Amino acid sequence: MAAKNKKNSIVNNKQSTTEKNKDDKNPKKSNNIIFAYSALEQKRHDILSPVDCLMIFLKTFPFVILAADLYSCFIKRLSTQEYKRVLLIAGGFMILGMIINVVLWINRIFYVYMLDENNNFYRLRISNFWYKIRRQTQLLNPYDMVGGRLTKVFYMISNIKSVLQNISDTVTYDELIAMGRLEKISNISDVSITKKRYLFTAKIVDREHNEGITKKVSISRSYENDRVLLGYLKNGVPGEEEKISDIILELKSEKTPLKRTIQFTITWSCIVAWFAVIILSGDFSKLAGINAGEYVKSIIKEENGIEKEVYMSVHNNKDYFAVADYGKLYKPIIVVYAFVELIYMINRFADVLVKKVMKEKQES
Repeated sequence: MAAKNKKNSIVNNKQSTTEKNKDDKNPKKSNNIIFAYSALEQKRHDILSPVDCLMIFLKTFPFVILAADLYSCFIKRLSTQEYKRVLLIAGGFMILGMIINVVLWINRIFYVYMLDENNNFYRLRISNFWYKIRRQTQLLNPYDMVGGRLTKVFYMISNIKSVLQNISDTVTYDELIAMGRLEKISNISDVSITKKRYLFTAKIVDREHNEGITKKVSISRSYENDRVLLGYLKNGVPGEEEKISDIILELKSEKTPLKRTIQFTITWSCIVAWFAVIILSGDFSKLAGINAGEYVKSIIKEENGIEKEVYMSVHNNKDYFAVADYGKLYKPIIVVYAFVELIYMINRFADVLVKKVMKEKQES
């Protein structure tokens, strides 16, 4: 009998130990709501990403070149040095804008906001620290892949939500604030909500300000659970979570036929502008010289005795070009641009008409 009780005691201890180990490996998840960077929300709120900025640069810069060409043709003849200076200044400002946007984007993806079970709002910066206190440094390279610092940063950003779900199991929030790892945002007031950001006044408690300091806070609307954060900032109560599929459907529904046509027209115009810059650069230079009086019409005789009408330089009679050969490419570019645009509009109109007919058939 005693042996049997001893055996049952051993079995119970093994079961208890197994359950404890299982609980250690799979701790109960907290109800913390994590607001991490989301490319989907960024697109939803029309916030530019570095790729968007690059595309804007590529789409806009040919028009800068064309504007300089047309200015030189019809307003004031630009010398080669002046022309280069204009393009360098314009390009420099655009590149500076891209760099500023990249810095802001990096700052966004490295900050995470968190709402705990008691509706306390926190802001933290992603770093190795969070992986160390949760003893999950294996998530910094989960597949033991060979990679440098960039790979480590990628996994750090990707897996931060998993790490932060149970942050309070290891250390308290007050301790994290004292360590300078966390900021508590409270007493939120004067909330202003725009398409791209949240603006409000709040008390910030951090390592330097134990009692808190009141300041203006700006949060970009490029974080997950945007509707949850919207409800919290407006009413003090977290809003309802949204499904990713619903957000994708919303983004798709915004692409009306008119918007698609406008988007195509802008893109096609930018492509044609690049072709115009490359193909018509020589003609623009000649036109600028003609309008500035540097070239005048003249008649020359070729070796075979045939007379030829040319634009000849007033400074050098050996510098000339035939009138018949000048300006041949303007018309083809305009025709191709208008033809493609017209075909697209007809195609889009046909799609709308077909959908309308199909809808009427279904309703009947």
